[in-house]
Amino acid sequence: KQWYQRRVRGVHYASSFSKTTMMKLGVFYRPNWSIYGSTYSSILTLPSPANTNNYVRIDEAFVTDMSDLTMCTWLQSSFAGTSRYFLSYATSGGDNELIFGEQDGKYGIWVRQGKWLSAVKARRYVWTHICWTWSSEGGSGVFQVNGEIVAEYSGLKAGTAVRTGGVLIIGQEQDSRGGRFNKDQSWLGKISDLNIWNEALDEKDLRSIFEQSDCGSVAADAATKSPTLSWSDVQNSQLEGAAAVKDKDCNPVAFNSILSLPGPANTENYVRLFGPFAEDMSELTMCVWLQSAFGDSSRYFLSYATSGGDNELIFGEKDGKYGIWVQQSKWVSDVEARENVWTHICWTWSSEGGSGVFQVNGEIVAEYSGLKA
Repeated sequence: KQWYQRRVRGVHYASSFSKTTMMKLGVFYRPNWSIYGSTYSSILTLPSPANTNNYVRIDEAFVTDMSDLTMCTWLQSSFAGTSRYFLSYATSGGDNELIFGEQDGKYGIWVRQGKWLSAVKARRYVWTHICWTWSSEGGSGVFQVNGEIVAEYSGLKAGTAVRTGGVLIIGQEQDSRGGRFNKDQSWLGKISDLNIWNEALDEKDLRSIFEQSDCGSVAADAATKSPTLSWSDVQNSQLEGAAAVKDKDCNPVAFNSILSLPGPANTENYVRLFGPFAEDMSELTMCVWLQSAFGDSSRYFLSYATSGGDNELIFGEKDGKYGIWVQQSKWVSDVEARENVWTHICWTWSSEGGSGVFQVNGEIVAEYSGLKA
């Protein structure tokens, strides 16, 4: 560690940098109140509370049997339950012909009553891009999260095919063709850019879909074929209950400017502000867009130090979860940070009760108290 002190404008700043704790390979966005959108078009909203009324229905979704397939979509879930499903396809011969969703809080795929569960835990209130491929040859496929292949599998209903003639439901899990929903399995949240191809796309195509979609813009041309079921098909299908397609940005990709902190890990890359605060603060709010690209679990994107305390104010991650530090004390949330995804976060803090809230992507996800009251 390299230690140094410097007095500027009557304020002492004591700093310590360690390449194992710095925020590397990250980018920051400083809003100037003129944020403009991406080529983003729309999102499907499936609001709370849990129910069996909100869904999208697509009859005869597939015109031919599929022995190979790929499904890609952006998701932002907002439920506390651990087993919910955002897409189910049922035929007269099988209610679990094809399902995508979560079981025990982990992403999974179901084909013809067989299932494969990943080890990846789903996150709440964060836009996440996921892709599955499946092939009847060996029952094999891959699972991609935010442009990265995180798992490969095999033995899932090898030698079979997803049959035509069924009903596809988004937002509910079918226990019979077109019905018998269970509210405890309903999907709550937002969905965008859902496409299904009747081929198992390769890693290059999957990566291209992620990079070109940016949470909403149709990236169908990123693949070698047009999708069998496109996001346009979903938007133009039968919406039930409070399910709605809305024009709304979900990911600000056309920033006026970003701050980039490239790897490898080092102690040379940073921004330094002398005397950023003109007076003591008994209340504060910090908001920022972040996209991290590191695999470590404890790194910090903002630190404010005085001569009396190096941890006067810190924001970052501890053990992979977002946290705030005020005068040597900390509060760490239960929200796990995600790599390679733009995420908007806000903290508030007040000396009265040491209380505050933590917001992720526009939703208050936690409240706290007792932090340096």
